Amino acid sequence: MKAWRILAALLAAAAAGYVLQAAFFRPGTEAGSAARTDVATPPAASGRITAPYRVDIGSQIIGKVALVAASEGQTVKAGQVLIALEEGEARAGVKQAEAAVAQAEAARRAIETADPFSSDIAAATAAVAQARTELQTARARLAHTTITSPWDGTIAACNVARGEMVRPGKVLMVLAPDG
Repeated sequence: MKAWRILAALLAAAAAGYVLQAAFFRPGTEAGSAARTDVATPPAASGRITAPYRVDIGSQIIGKVALVAASEGQTVKAGQVLIALEEGEARAGVKQAEAAVAQAEAARRAIETADPFSSDIAAATAAVAQARTELQTARARLAHTTITSPWDGTIAACNVARGEMVRPGKVLMVLAPDG
């Protein structure tokens, strides 16, 4: 029974403490006046500036980057070289195609000289045309080893580095055209 009395006394003391705390330590509320003032804070933002439209620049052939001639934030002019790919293989392809044209033309001349009415002249003429087409393709491939800016503008992003292999469809640079 003694335990019950001690427990009852502790509960009564706890209840009294709660009541006293609520009565004496209540947070006060005071009314104040509000005033309108201008707050001058400078704008702070981070991010990227984007142009109304952009031009994705990429390669039309597979190749290894030999030179990156422009960097992000740089202003460029139309026709300026941005990226150069290694051109050794493409130059060799042009030389080989030129040799094939010369060989096909020589073969056609030999047939025409031997027999001007030969049925082989048509085939030889077709071989010359095929060799010339392959030469045009090789020259175009060589031309594609140099990537130039299509317009005046600013390089908004550069996603390529020297020595990297590139392929068609990969965005190498992003140009924000002027105007």
